[in-house]
This record gives sequence, structure tokens and C-alpha cells, in this order.
Amino acid sequence: MNWQTCAVMTVAVAIAAGSAHGAEPAFRANVLQTACYGEVAGAAGCCACGNDCDCCPSCEFTAGYLYMAREYGRNSPLVSAASSGDTLIGMSDFEGDFESGFEVSGRWSRLEARYLQISSDAQDLAAASFGNQVTFQGDDYFSDIAVAYDTDLHSGEINLYCTDPCAVVRVKSGFRYLQLNEGIAGSFPGFTGVLFTETRNELYGLQLGVDADLWARPCSCFSLVATSKAGVYFADTRLDSFPNAAGAVTLGSTADSSERGAFVGELGLLARVRVMDCLTVDAGYNLMLITGVALAGDQSQAIDMQPFQPATSSIQNGEVLYHGLTARATLSF
Repeated sequence: MNWQTCAVMTVAVAIAAGSAHGAEPAFRANVLQTACYGEVAGAAGCCACGNDCDCCPSCEFTAGYLYMAREYGRNSPLVSAASSGDTLIGMSDFEGDFESGFEVSGRWSRLEARYLQISSDAQDLAAASFGNQVTFQGDDYFSDIAVAYDTDLHSGEINLYCTDPCAVVRVKSGFRYLQLNEGIAGSFPGFTGVLFTETRNELYGLQLGVDADLWARPCSCFSLVATSKAGVYFADTRLDSFPNAAGAVTLGSTADSSERGAFVGELGLLARVRVMDCLTVDAGYNLMLITGVALAGDQSQAIDMQPFQPATSSIQNGEVLYHGLTARATLSF
């Protein structure tokens, strides 16, 4: 339904309601909104905000702030006691800290594009040896050790709506690219040597998404919205482990790569408020699960870096869950 048809419908309903029933203005406004609500179900209604009835906007632009934490599929040991094997620093020690990110998206008619980024600055943890040996990347050291961990996630996608973008239930499908990079650096206080492990994951795949208004009423500015996406991906993963120049005298470098299948799924629950004709704001909670990727912490335990011997490694299969708060604003045209 185009805007001309919508306008004709609303005028006709207004005349009929006013002449046949002598309705009050508020009731007429409600009838107008109901007559056109099927076209703006996803926009959370307008009457209570004092806006006019409006058909589904043809263009939207969204900008949002993300505040997400990471949870890993397993607690891989990074530093352990050489004598007992007890974990001194593990992957779980780098979980739970929330990191900032952002997302931007745009929609023109049924075509949608979206980009998001979540970056983590290097987090540092130290393990004391107390005169005993500690194990890091396959070798034992009589030294304290400090471990820094950082990660970056980038995602870009293009989707096509299979239904009306403003329907109560909205279905879309499309292509998505994700890049997940992680790094570990192990250093030894009092020494110049640093051991690095870096992983790079590039995922290419197709996804299906379903969004739905769980609670929305005509002539109301508020709605509760559920979002979901799931897709299968081709994952191109790479591992590099190497010492810096000061540590290269006795230790070698190693690299590995792998191609595999991966999965990415998202779930979200948002409270949406229409502030004015062209502006809505959302706030809620979002989950994103990524499987079939190489994580730096998982690789660290599979690396054997012995002095004066070739270093060896093998890529491990890992998974990570991002979860946290999201807030965004949408302009409609």
C-alpha cells in the first residue's frame, strides 16, 4: 500500500465515522490509526504521541551503542604450575569484563545493511612462580609471567526482507561476513622476551532472521520486540605463534591454518518507544553465539615451543558467547 492509498483510506474512514456516528475526535483518531495500523505495526503506533497516521517508512537509519561481555566455551589453561599442572591463568580469567562497541544500519525499502564492531583493549594478568617452574606454550620457566589478552569482532551484513518491513512478524535473509581476531602476549618481568599467539577468523555465510512485535497496540508509542538471526558459515582460520626479536635466539615460530564450518546465532529482546514521527529509540539485551572459530587461548595450550627445536601447533575448535546491553536510535524517512 502506497502513501496515496493510505491517505485516501484514512480520509474516507474519518468522514464515515464522523457523519454516521457523531464520534468524538479522540475516537476518530483511533479509527484512523486502526485503519492504517497494518502498515505501521512495527513502528509502534502514533496516536498517543500526537502524531498523524503514517504508512511504513521507506528509509530508516539506525545507530546504536553496545556494552558486551565475552564467555568462552571452555576454560583452557594459559599458564599452569609445572609440578602439579594446576591452572594459574585460564581463559575464564578474561571473561565477564564488558567492552564497548557500536552498530550502524540502514534500510531502503526491503533492503537492509548493518555493521557492528566490538573491541577489547589488552587485559593483563600476572602469575607468580614463587621460585617454582611455570608452563607457558609448552615450555617451563623459572620466572613470573604476565599475560595480555585482546580481541576484536567486526561484522557486516546485507539482508532482504521477505515480508513487509513494518509487519508484526518480519522475515529476512541475507549474506554476512564476520572477522574475529584474538591475541595473547606472554612476557617475563626482568626479561625482554615476549611470546605472541594470534588468531584470525574470517567467516562467510548465509543467514535467516525473524523479528516480531511481542506486545504492541494501535495508538501506543511503546512496543516489545524480539529479534533473532541464525546462519551457517565457511570459516577461514589462521594461527601464528612467534617470539619477539629478543626471544628468537632459542625459540622458533609456528603457523597453521584451517577451513571449516561455523555457526553464528543472535537473539535479542528490545523495548521500543516512538518519540516522534521520525524517531524511535530501543533498549534491551542481546546474545550472539559464534562456534567453529580459533580462539587464541585455546591455541595456546596446543603450542609446543621448546628451545632450539622447531615449534609446533594445531588449530583447535572453539566457541564464544557475546552478551550484553544495547541502546539505539532510529530515524525514519
